[in-house]
Amino acid sequence: ANLYMQTTMIFALLALLLTPTSTIVIPSNPLAASSYSNNGRVCPPRRPTRSQVYGSNIHPKITPLDPLTEQGLLMNAQLLTKLYKIRSDVAISLAKPSSLSPNAWEDAVKTYGLWQECLDVLDSSTTPTIPLVVSICEKSRERLINQYTPYLHSVVSTLLNQYKTTTMTRSELLSEVTLGFLRSIEKYDRKTAEESGASFLTYNRHYCYAYGRRGIQERQDFIRTPNYITQRVRELNKNLAPKISTTTSLKISEVLAR
Repeated sequence: ANLYMQTTMIFALLALLLTPTSTIVIPSNPLAASSYSNNGRVCPPRRPTRSQVYGSNIHPKITPLDPLTEQGLLMNAQLLTKLYKIRSDVAISLAKPSSLSPNAWEDAVKTYGLWQECLDVLDSSTTPTIPLVVSICEKSRERLINQYTPYLHSVVSTLLNQYKTTTMTRSELLSEVTLGFLRSIEKYDRKTAEESGASFLTYNRHYCYAYGRRGIQERQDFIRTPNYITQRVRELNKNLAPKISTTTSLKISEVLAR
């Protein structure tokens, strides 16, 4: 009986040694697979992480435009801002904003030295007029906004997660973030961006978040405070949260005293 048991144990050990180790086969793209196999057993799909969904960046992937195309759109959008500023200045100087004619607008553009930029926007076969230039530039700006709309929505989601007690709706916050995006187009400097190696998306990130936070803070505060002060208050309250009670929080005056 002992010999039989010893022989059985030896065969069992040999069977374990000769059996290949079980491996878990996980597909290379977990988002495209509905399940994976674990030693022959079908397991339920795993929930993808944010890095798998959006890549290394927390923001969604945006189909990049051709660099020359994006640069042309940015130049047209910046030209549109300049043209509107010229029209506003001329209307204020004439004290008759409603009676400003396209010819007067065109003369003012030539005076400011922007007529050549307007000609570069149009084809050589097209008769150059200010309304036509404005129409093309508006389409360029609209295309930029549509291109970066997923990014703007992701900024809104991030801000709403940071400021859970805000009374602003998603659409209102999206309007503030879009204003910051338009401001970044106006302030974008191609030479500075090329020297630093930063893309336009990196450049406008600060403006989008700054305008969004400013809109939230203006809605919450009775007295307008600088953005860096309110940001400092939020950081201090966040760092002191484990040490103080839920009813205690720093005020603006306390931060200034520090």
